Amino acid sequence: AFCYPENIGLSILHAFGYGVPVVTSDKREAQNPEIEALEHEANGLTYTHGNQAAMDDALDRLLADDTLRLRLAEGALHTATERFTLVNMVDGMEAAIRYAGTR
Repeated sequence: AFCYPENIGLSILHAFGYGVPVVTSDKREAQNPEIEALEHEANGLTYTHGNQAAMDDALDRLLADDTLRLRLAEGALHTATERFTLVNMVDGMEAAIRYAGTR
């Protein structure tokens, strides 16, 4: 498990690239844009922002439940290798530039 309570950035994608599920706060505005990659219960877990007991519970759950941990690990790896790829990043940047050029 990779636990990063808030302000998570590119490290989320690094963890996913190793097939490591992420545990972080559910307060999206306390995170960096890369939080978009996190899907609760698909590749990681979120907990109520600022609630230490909720963070502990999420980590305990992940570490105690082999089936959950393996499912989230598979989801994490899938996110890194299928959704947030270099090709997708370049295509997205190109589309943004073309869109900006039409304005």
